[in-house]
Amino acid sequence: MQAYARHLGEGDLVASGNRFEGARLVRPITGPITPATMAAMPFDRDQLHFGAAWQIPLFAGGALVRGDRAARLAERAADAQASHALDEVRYNVRAAYRNVLATRHALDVSLAYEQALTQDDVSARLQVETEAWSAADAAKVSFALASARARRAALTAQLQSSQALLAAIMGEDGAVTYELEDIPDEPAALPQRSLADLSDAAQTGRRDLAGARAAAEAQEERAGAVRAGFWPQLALAGSYLWNRGRDVGRVPETYEVTLQLRIPILSDVGRVFAAREADAVAAQAAERARAKELEVRGQVVDALGRLDAARAGFDAGKAQRALGAEVARVEKLKLESGRGKVEDYLAARAQALEGETGYWQGLYGLQSAYDYLALVTGIGGTP
Repeated sequence: MQAYARHLGEGDLVASGNRFEGARLVRPITGPITPATMAAMPFDRDQLHFGAAWQIPLFAGGALVRGDRAARLAERAADAQASHALDEVRYNVRAAYRNVLATRHALDVSLAYEQALTQDDVSARLQVETEAWSAADAAKVSFALASARARRAALTAQLQSSQALLAAIMGEDGAVTYELEDIPDEPAALPQRSLADLSDAAQTGRRDLAGARAAAEAQEERAGAVRAGFWPQLALAGSYLWNRGRDVGRVPETYEVTLQLRIPILSDVGRVFAAREADAVAAQAAERARAKELEVRGQVVDALGRLDAARAGFDAGKAQRALGAEVARVEKLKLESGRGKVEDYLAARAQALEGETGYWQGLYGLQSAYDYLALVTGIGGTP
């Protein structure tokens, strides 16, 4: 709107009060000049002139048109950057949401692990009293229980921290505790798409990249607007004034309409350097857009790597979860039958704990990897 307003020119209310060394004409002389006319002309030492003045550009060498284009491109760049910022906020909220869920599941698993070890600790003490176990074996169980309690305390603090981070990203003030709905579903596999296809999608779909390109084009248009100042300028100007003198009666209003042609000469000396600066700024913006393109390509490669790693981690977590639970069950049976070792049983318990925790971390990590790929390719949402 500011750029468009320049086409309308300038309009001002003007006024001036004057006191001269002697009486002067209150209004300009108009012909034909006769002795009677001169005798009727108003003279006064104290004068007041007020009214309106305006100037409308008729030709500005293309500067106004270039300014309009630059403004529209700058507006487009700002909108694109704002849209991408919202996409990033949504991604960060989803990632923080999953982080809370992963921590909550880890805490639940840790609590179950601690409860099981508490029962094992009671059982170990009884075994020591009946001399079925040595005190050293019971101490191993007690040490594992103490470690489980420390792990639970650390996860409790981590859950509070992750909830506070989620609240902060969502703009909540103070400590907020959410009752979050779980999202345990495994994401569907993506259709096979090559790196080149995804890179091309990012080049056309990323809003921040579109904003960087629009900003570069806007700077180029601004440079063109500066160079347009070398051309002649044509404007329509005018004024309408009331002229008053203290010692004279009312005089007619005066007006004028002027067609102004201005051919810049000396002002172009400074404009040469302004044009050089504008060209350098436009080149800088173009390089930023180029750097953004390369950054986007790198992010797509990184997103595919994250997705492959997250898929492998999730598959490993599923396998470890199933294997850990089964090994812990077998080792417990062996220990109860007197054929197993406490160390093997505790190691199997720890593996089961890690397997259950790794499963949920892998699941939410995989979901976030899909989200990240959607963000960097500009697809939006879960691809």
